[in-house]
Amino acid sequence: MQSSFPHARRALAHTSLLLLAACGSRASDAPPAPDPAPLVRELEEAFAPVSDSTTSDVKDRALTLRRTTLERLRGGSPELGRAAWKRFQEVEKTNEELRVALLDVASHSAPDDVKRELARMVGTYGPEFTLRLRTHAVRFLAEVAPKEAVELLTPLVREPQRATTYPPQETLLECWIDASRKVGSLDERLLADVAIGIRQPADARYRAIEELGRVASPVTRDALELVLTESGSDGYLRRKAAQAVIDGLPRAEACALLERIADREVDQVFLVFLADMLQKNCP
Repeated sequence: MQSSFPHARRALAHTSLLLLAACGSRASDAPPAPDPAPLVRELEEAFAPVSDSTTSDVKDRALTLRRTTLERLRGGSPELGRAAWKRFQEVEKTNEELRVALLDVASHSAPDDVKRELARMVGTYGPEFTLRLRTHAVRFLAEVAPKEAVELLTPLVREPQRATTYPPQETLLECWIDASRKVGSLDERLLADVAIGIRQPADARYRAIEELGRVASPVTRDALELVLTESGSDGYLRRKAAQAVIDGLPRAEACALLERIADREVDQVFLVFLADMLQKNCP
């Protein structure tokens, strides 16, 4: 059955055309993204090599220019990110400062295009990517693609003994922590395993213990107590654990734990440290 309101139909059609025209006009009025080529050249100029014989004031200005240029371009358009990635692949591998800067801009401006390559870099050992570049790659991945970073780094954090050379274990752990917090999935049991893991490098254990001081839970308490009672642990590790107990556990529980440790402690140097902590934090 045809409508009995032809005028209404014509008015509705006219209104629809006006809306479409207005939308098209707004889209066409949007300013185009700036040409990325001059911006990439600007980045290259900022990261041009500085002679070792250059005076300190010139070096300072060069460093400032690099920092400000990188900060400005880091949040550029996806087109800029893709252009930076393309240029990264073309630049001589010996020009590491520029390659890191290009990778930085590419990662933060076009993360969806670059995140798979970042993950590949982390595990690629050989002349293609230096260890320094791969260390930056894992940091960039944690910043721009935390979910993918957690998936990649979890097994690497759990098992430090690997035949292939990776970025430092402390860096892998730090990036895993940052990425995990971004996606809201920090695995405190894995963190505790690193803290008590005797096969883990000392600096990774230090960082894990420090992070446990921000997590109040039974898992945290058990891990820290185990570190505190390890007779073979280095003194700094045990002091870090004692501080994490004070920082992370409810005060009454923390004081009771440290008092119990002190009652059984045989190392006089560490006992003096515990006594000082108890005096300051457990009146």
